[in-house]
Amino acid sequence: MMDDYFCEPTPIDPQLYARVKAYYDDCEAYDRTVCTGPVIHDSIMPANHRELGLINRYASQRLKQLKDETAGYPPEDVARAKRSLNR
Repeated sequence: MMDDYFCEPTPIDPQLYARVKAYYDDCEAYDRTVCTGPVIHDSIMPANHRELGLINRYASQRLKQLKDETAGYPPEDVARAKRSLNR
């Protein structure tokens, strides 16, 4: 007899997903206020090293905030939520 086994992905916690999505949305919104380069794949690109430094610093600060916000979640779940938004 053969067992029917269907692998369903574990759903991502809605609050975790919302926090990770907010991180990406906030970073993109900041990028659009700073960067003057072209838009590639729906994301604005920095035109010079100054802009790159500014957006990297903001993303780093925002990532620290995200880590604090998601401290109660397993790191694997946070990574999976990030991957789900980067598709």
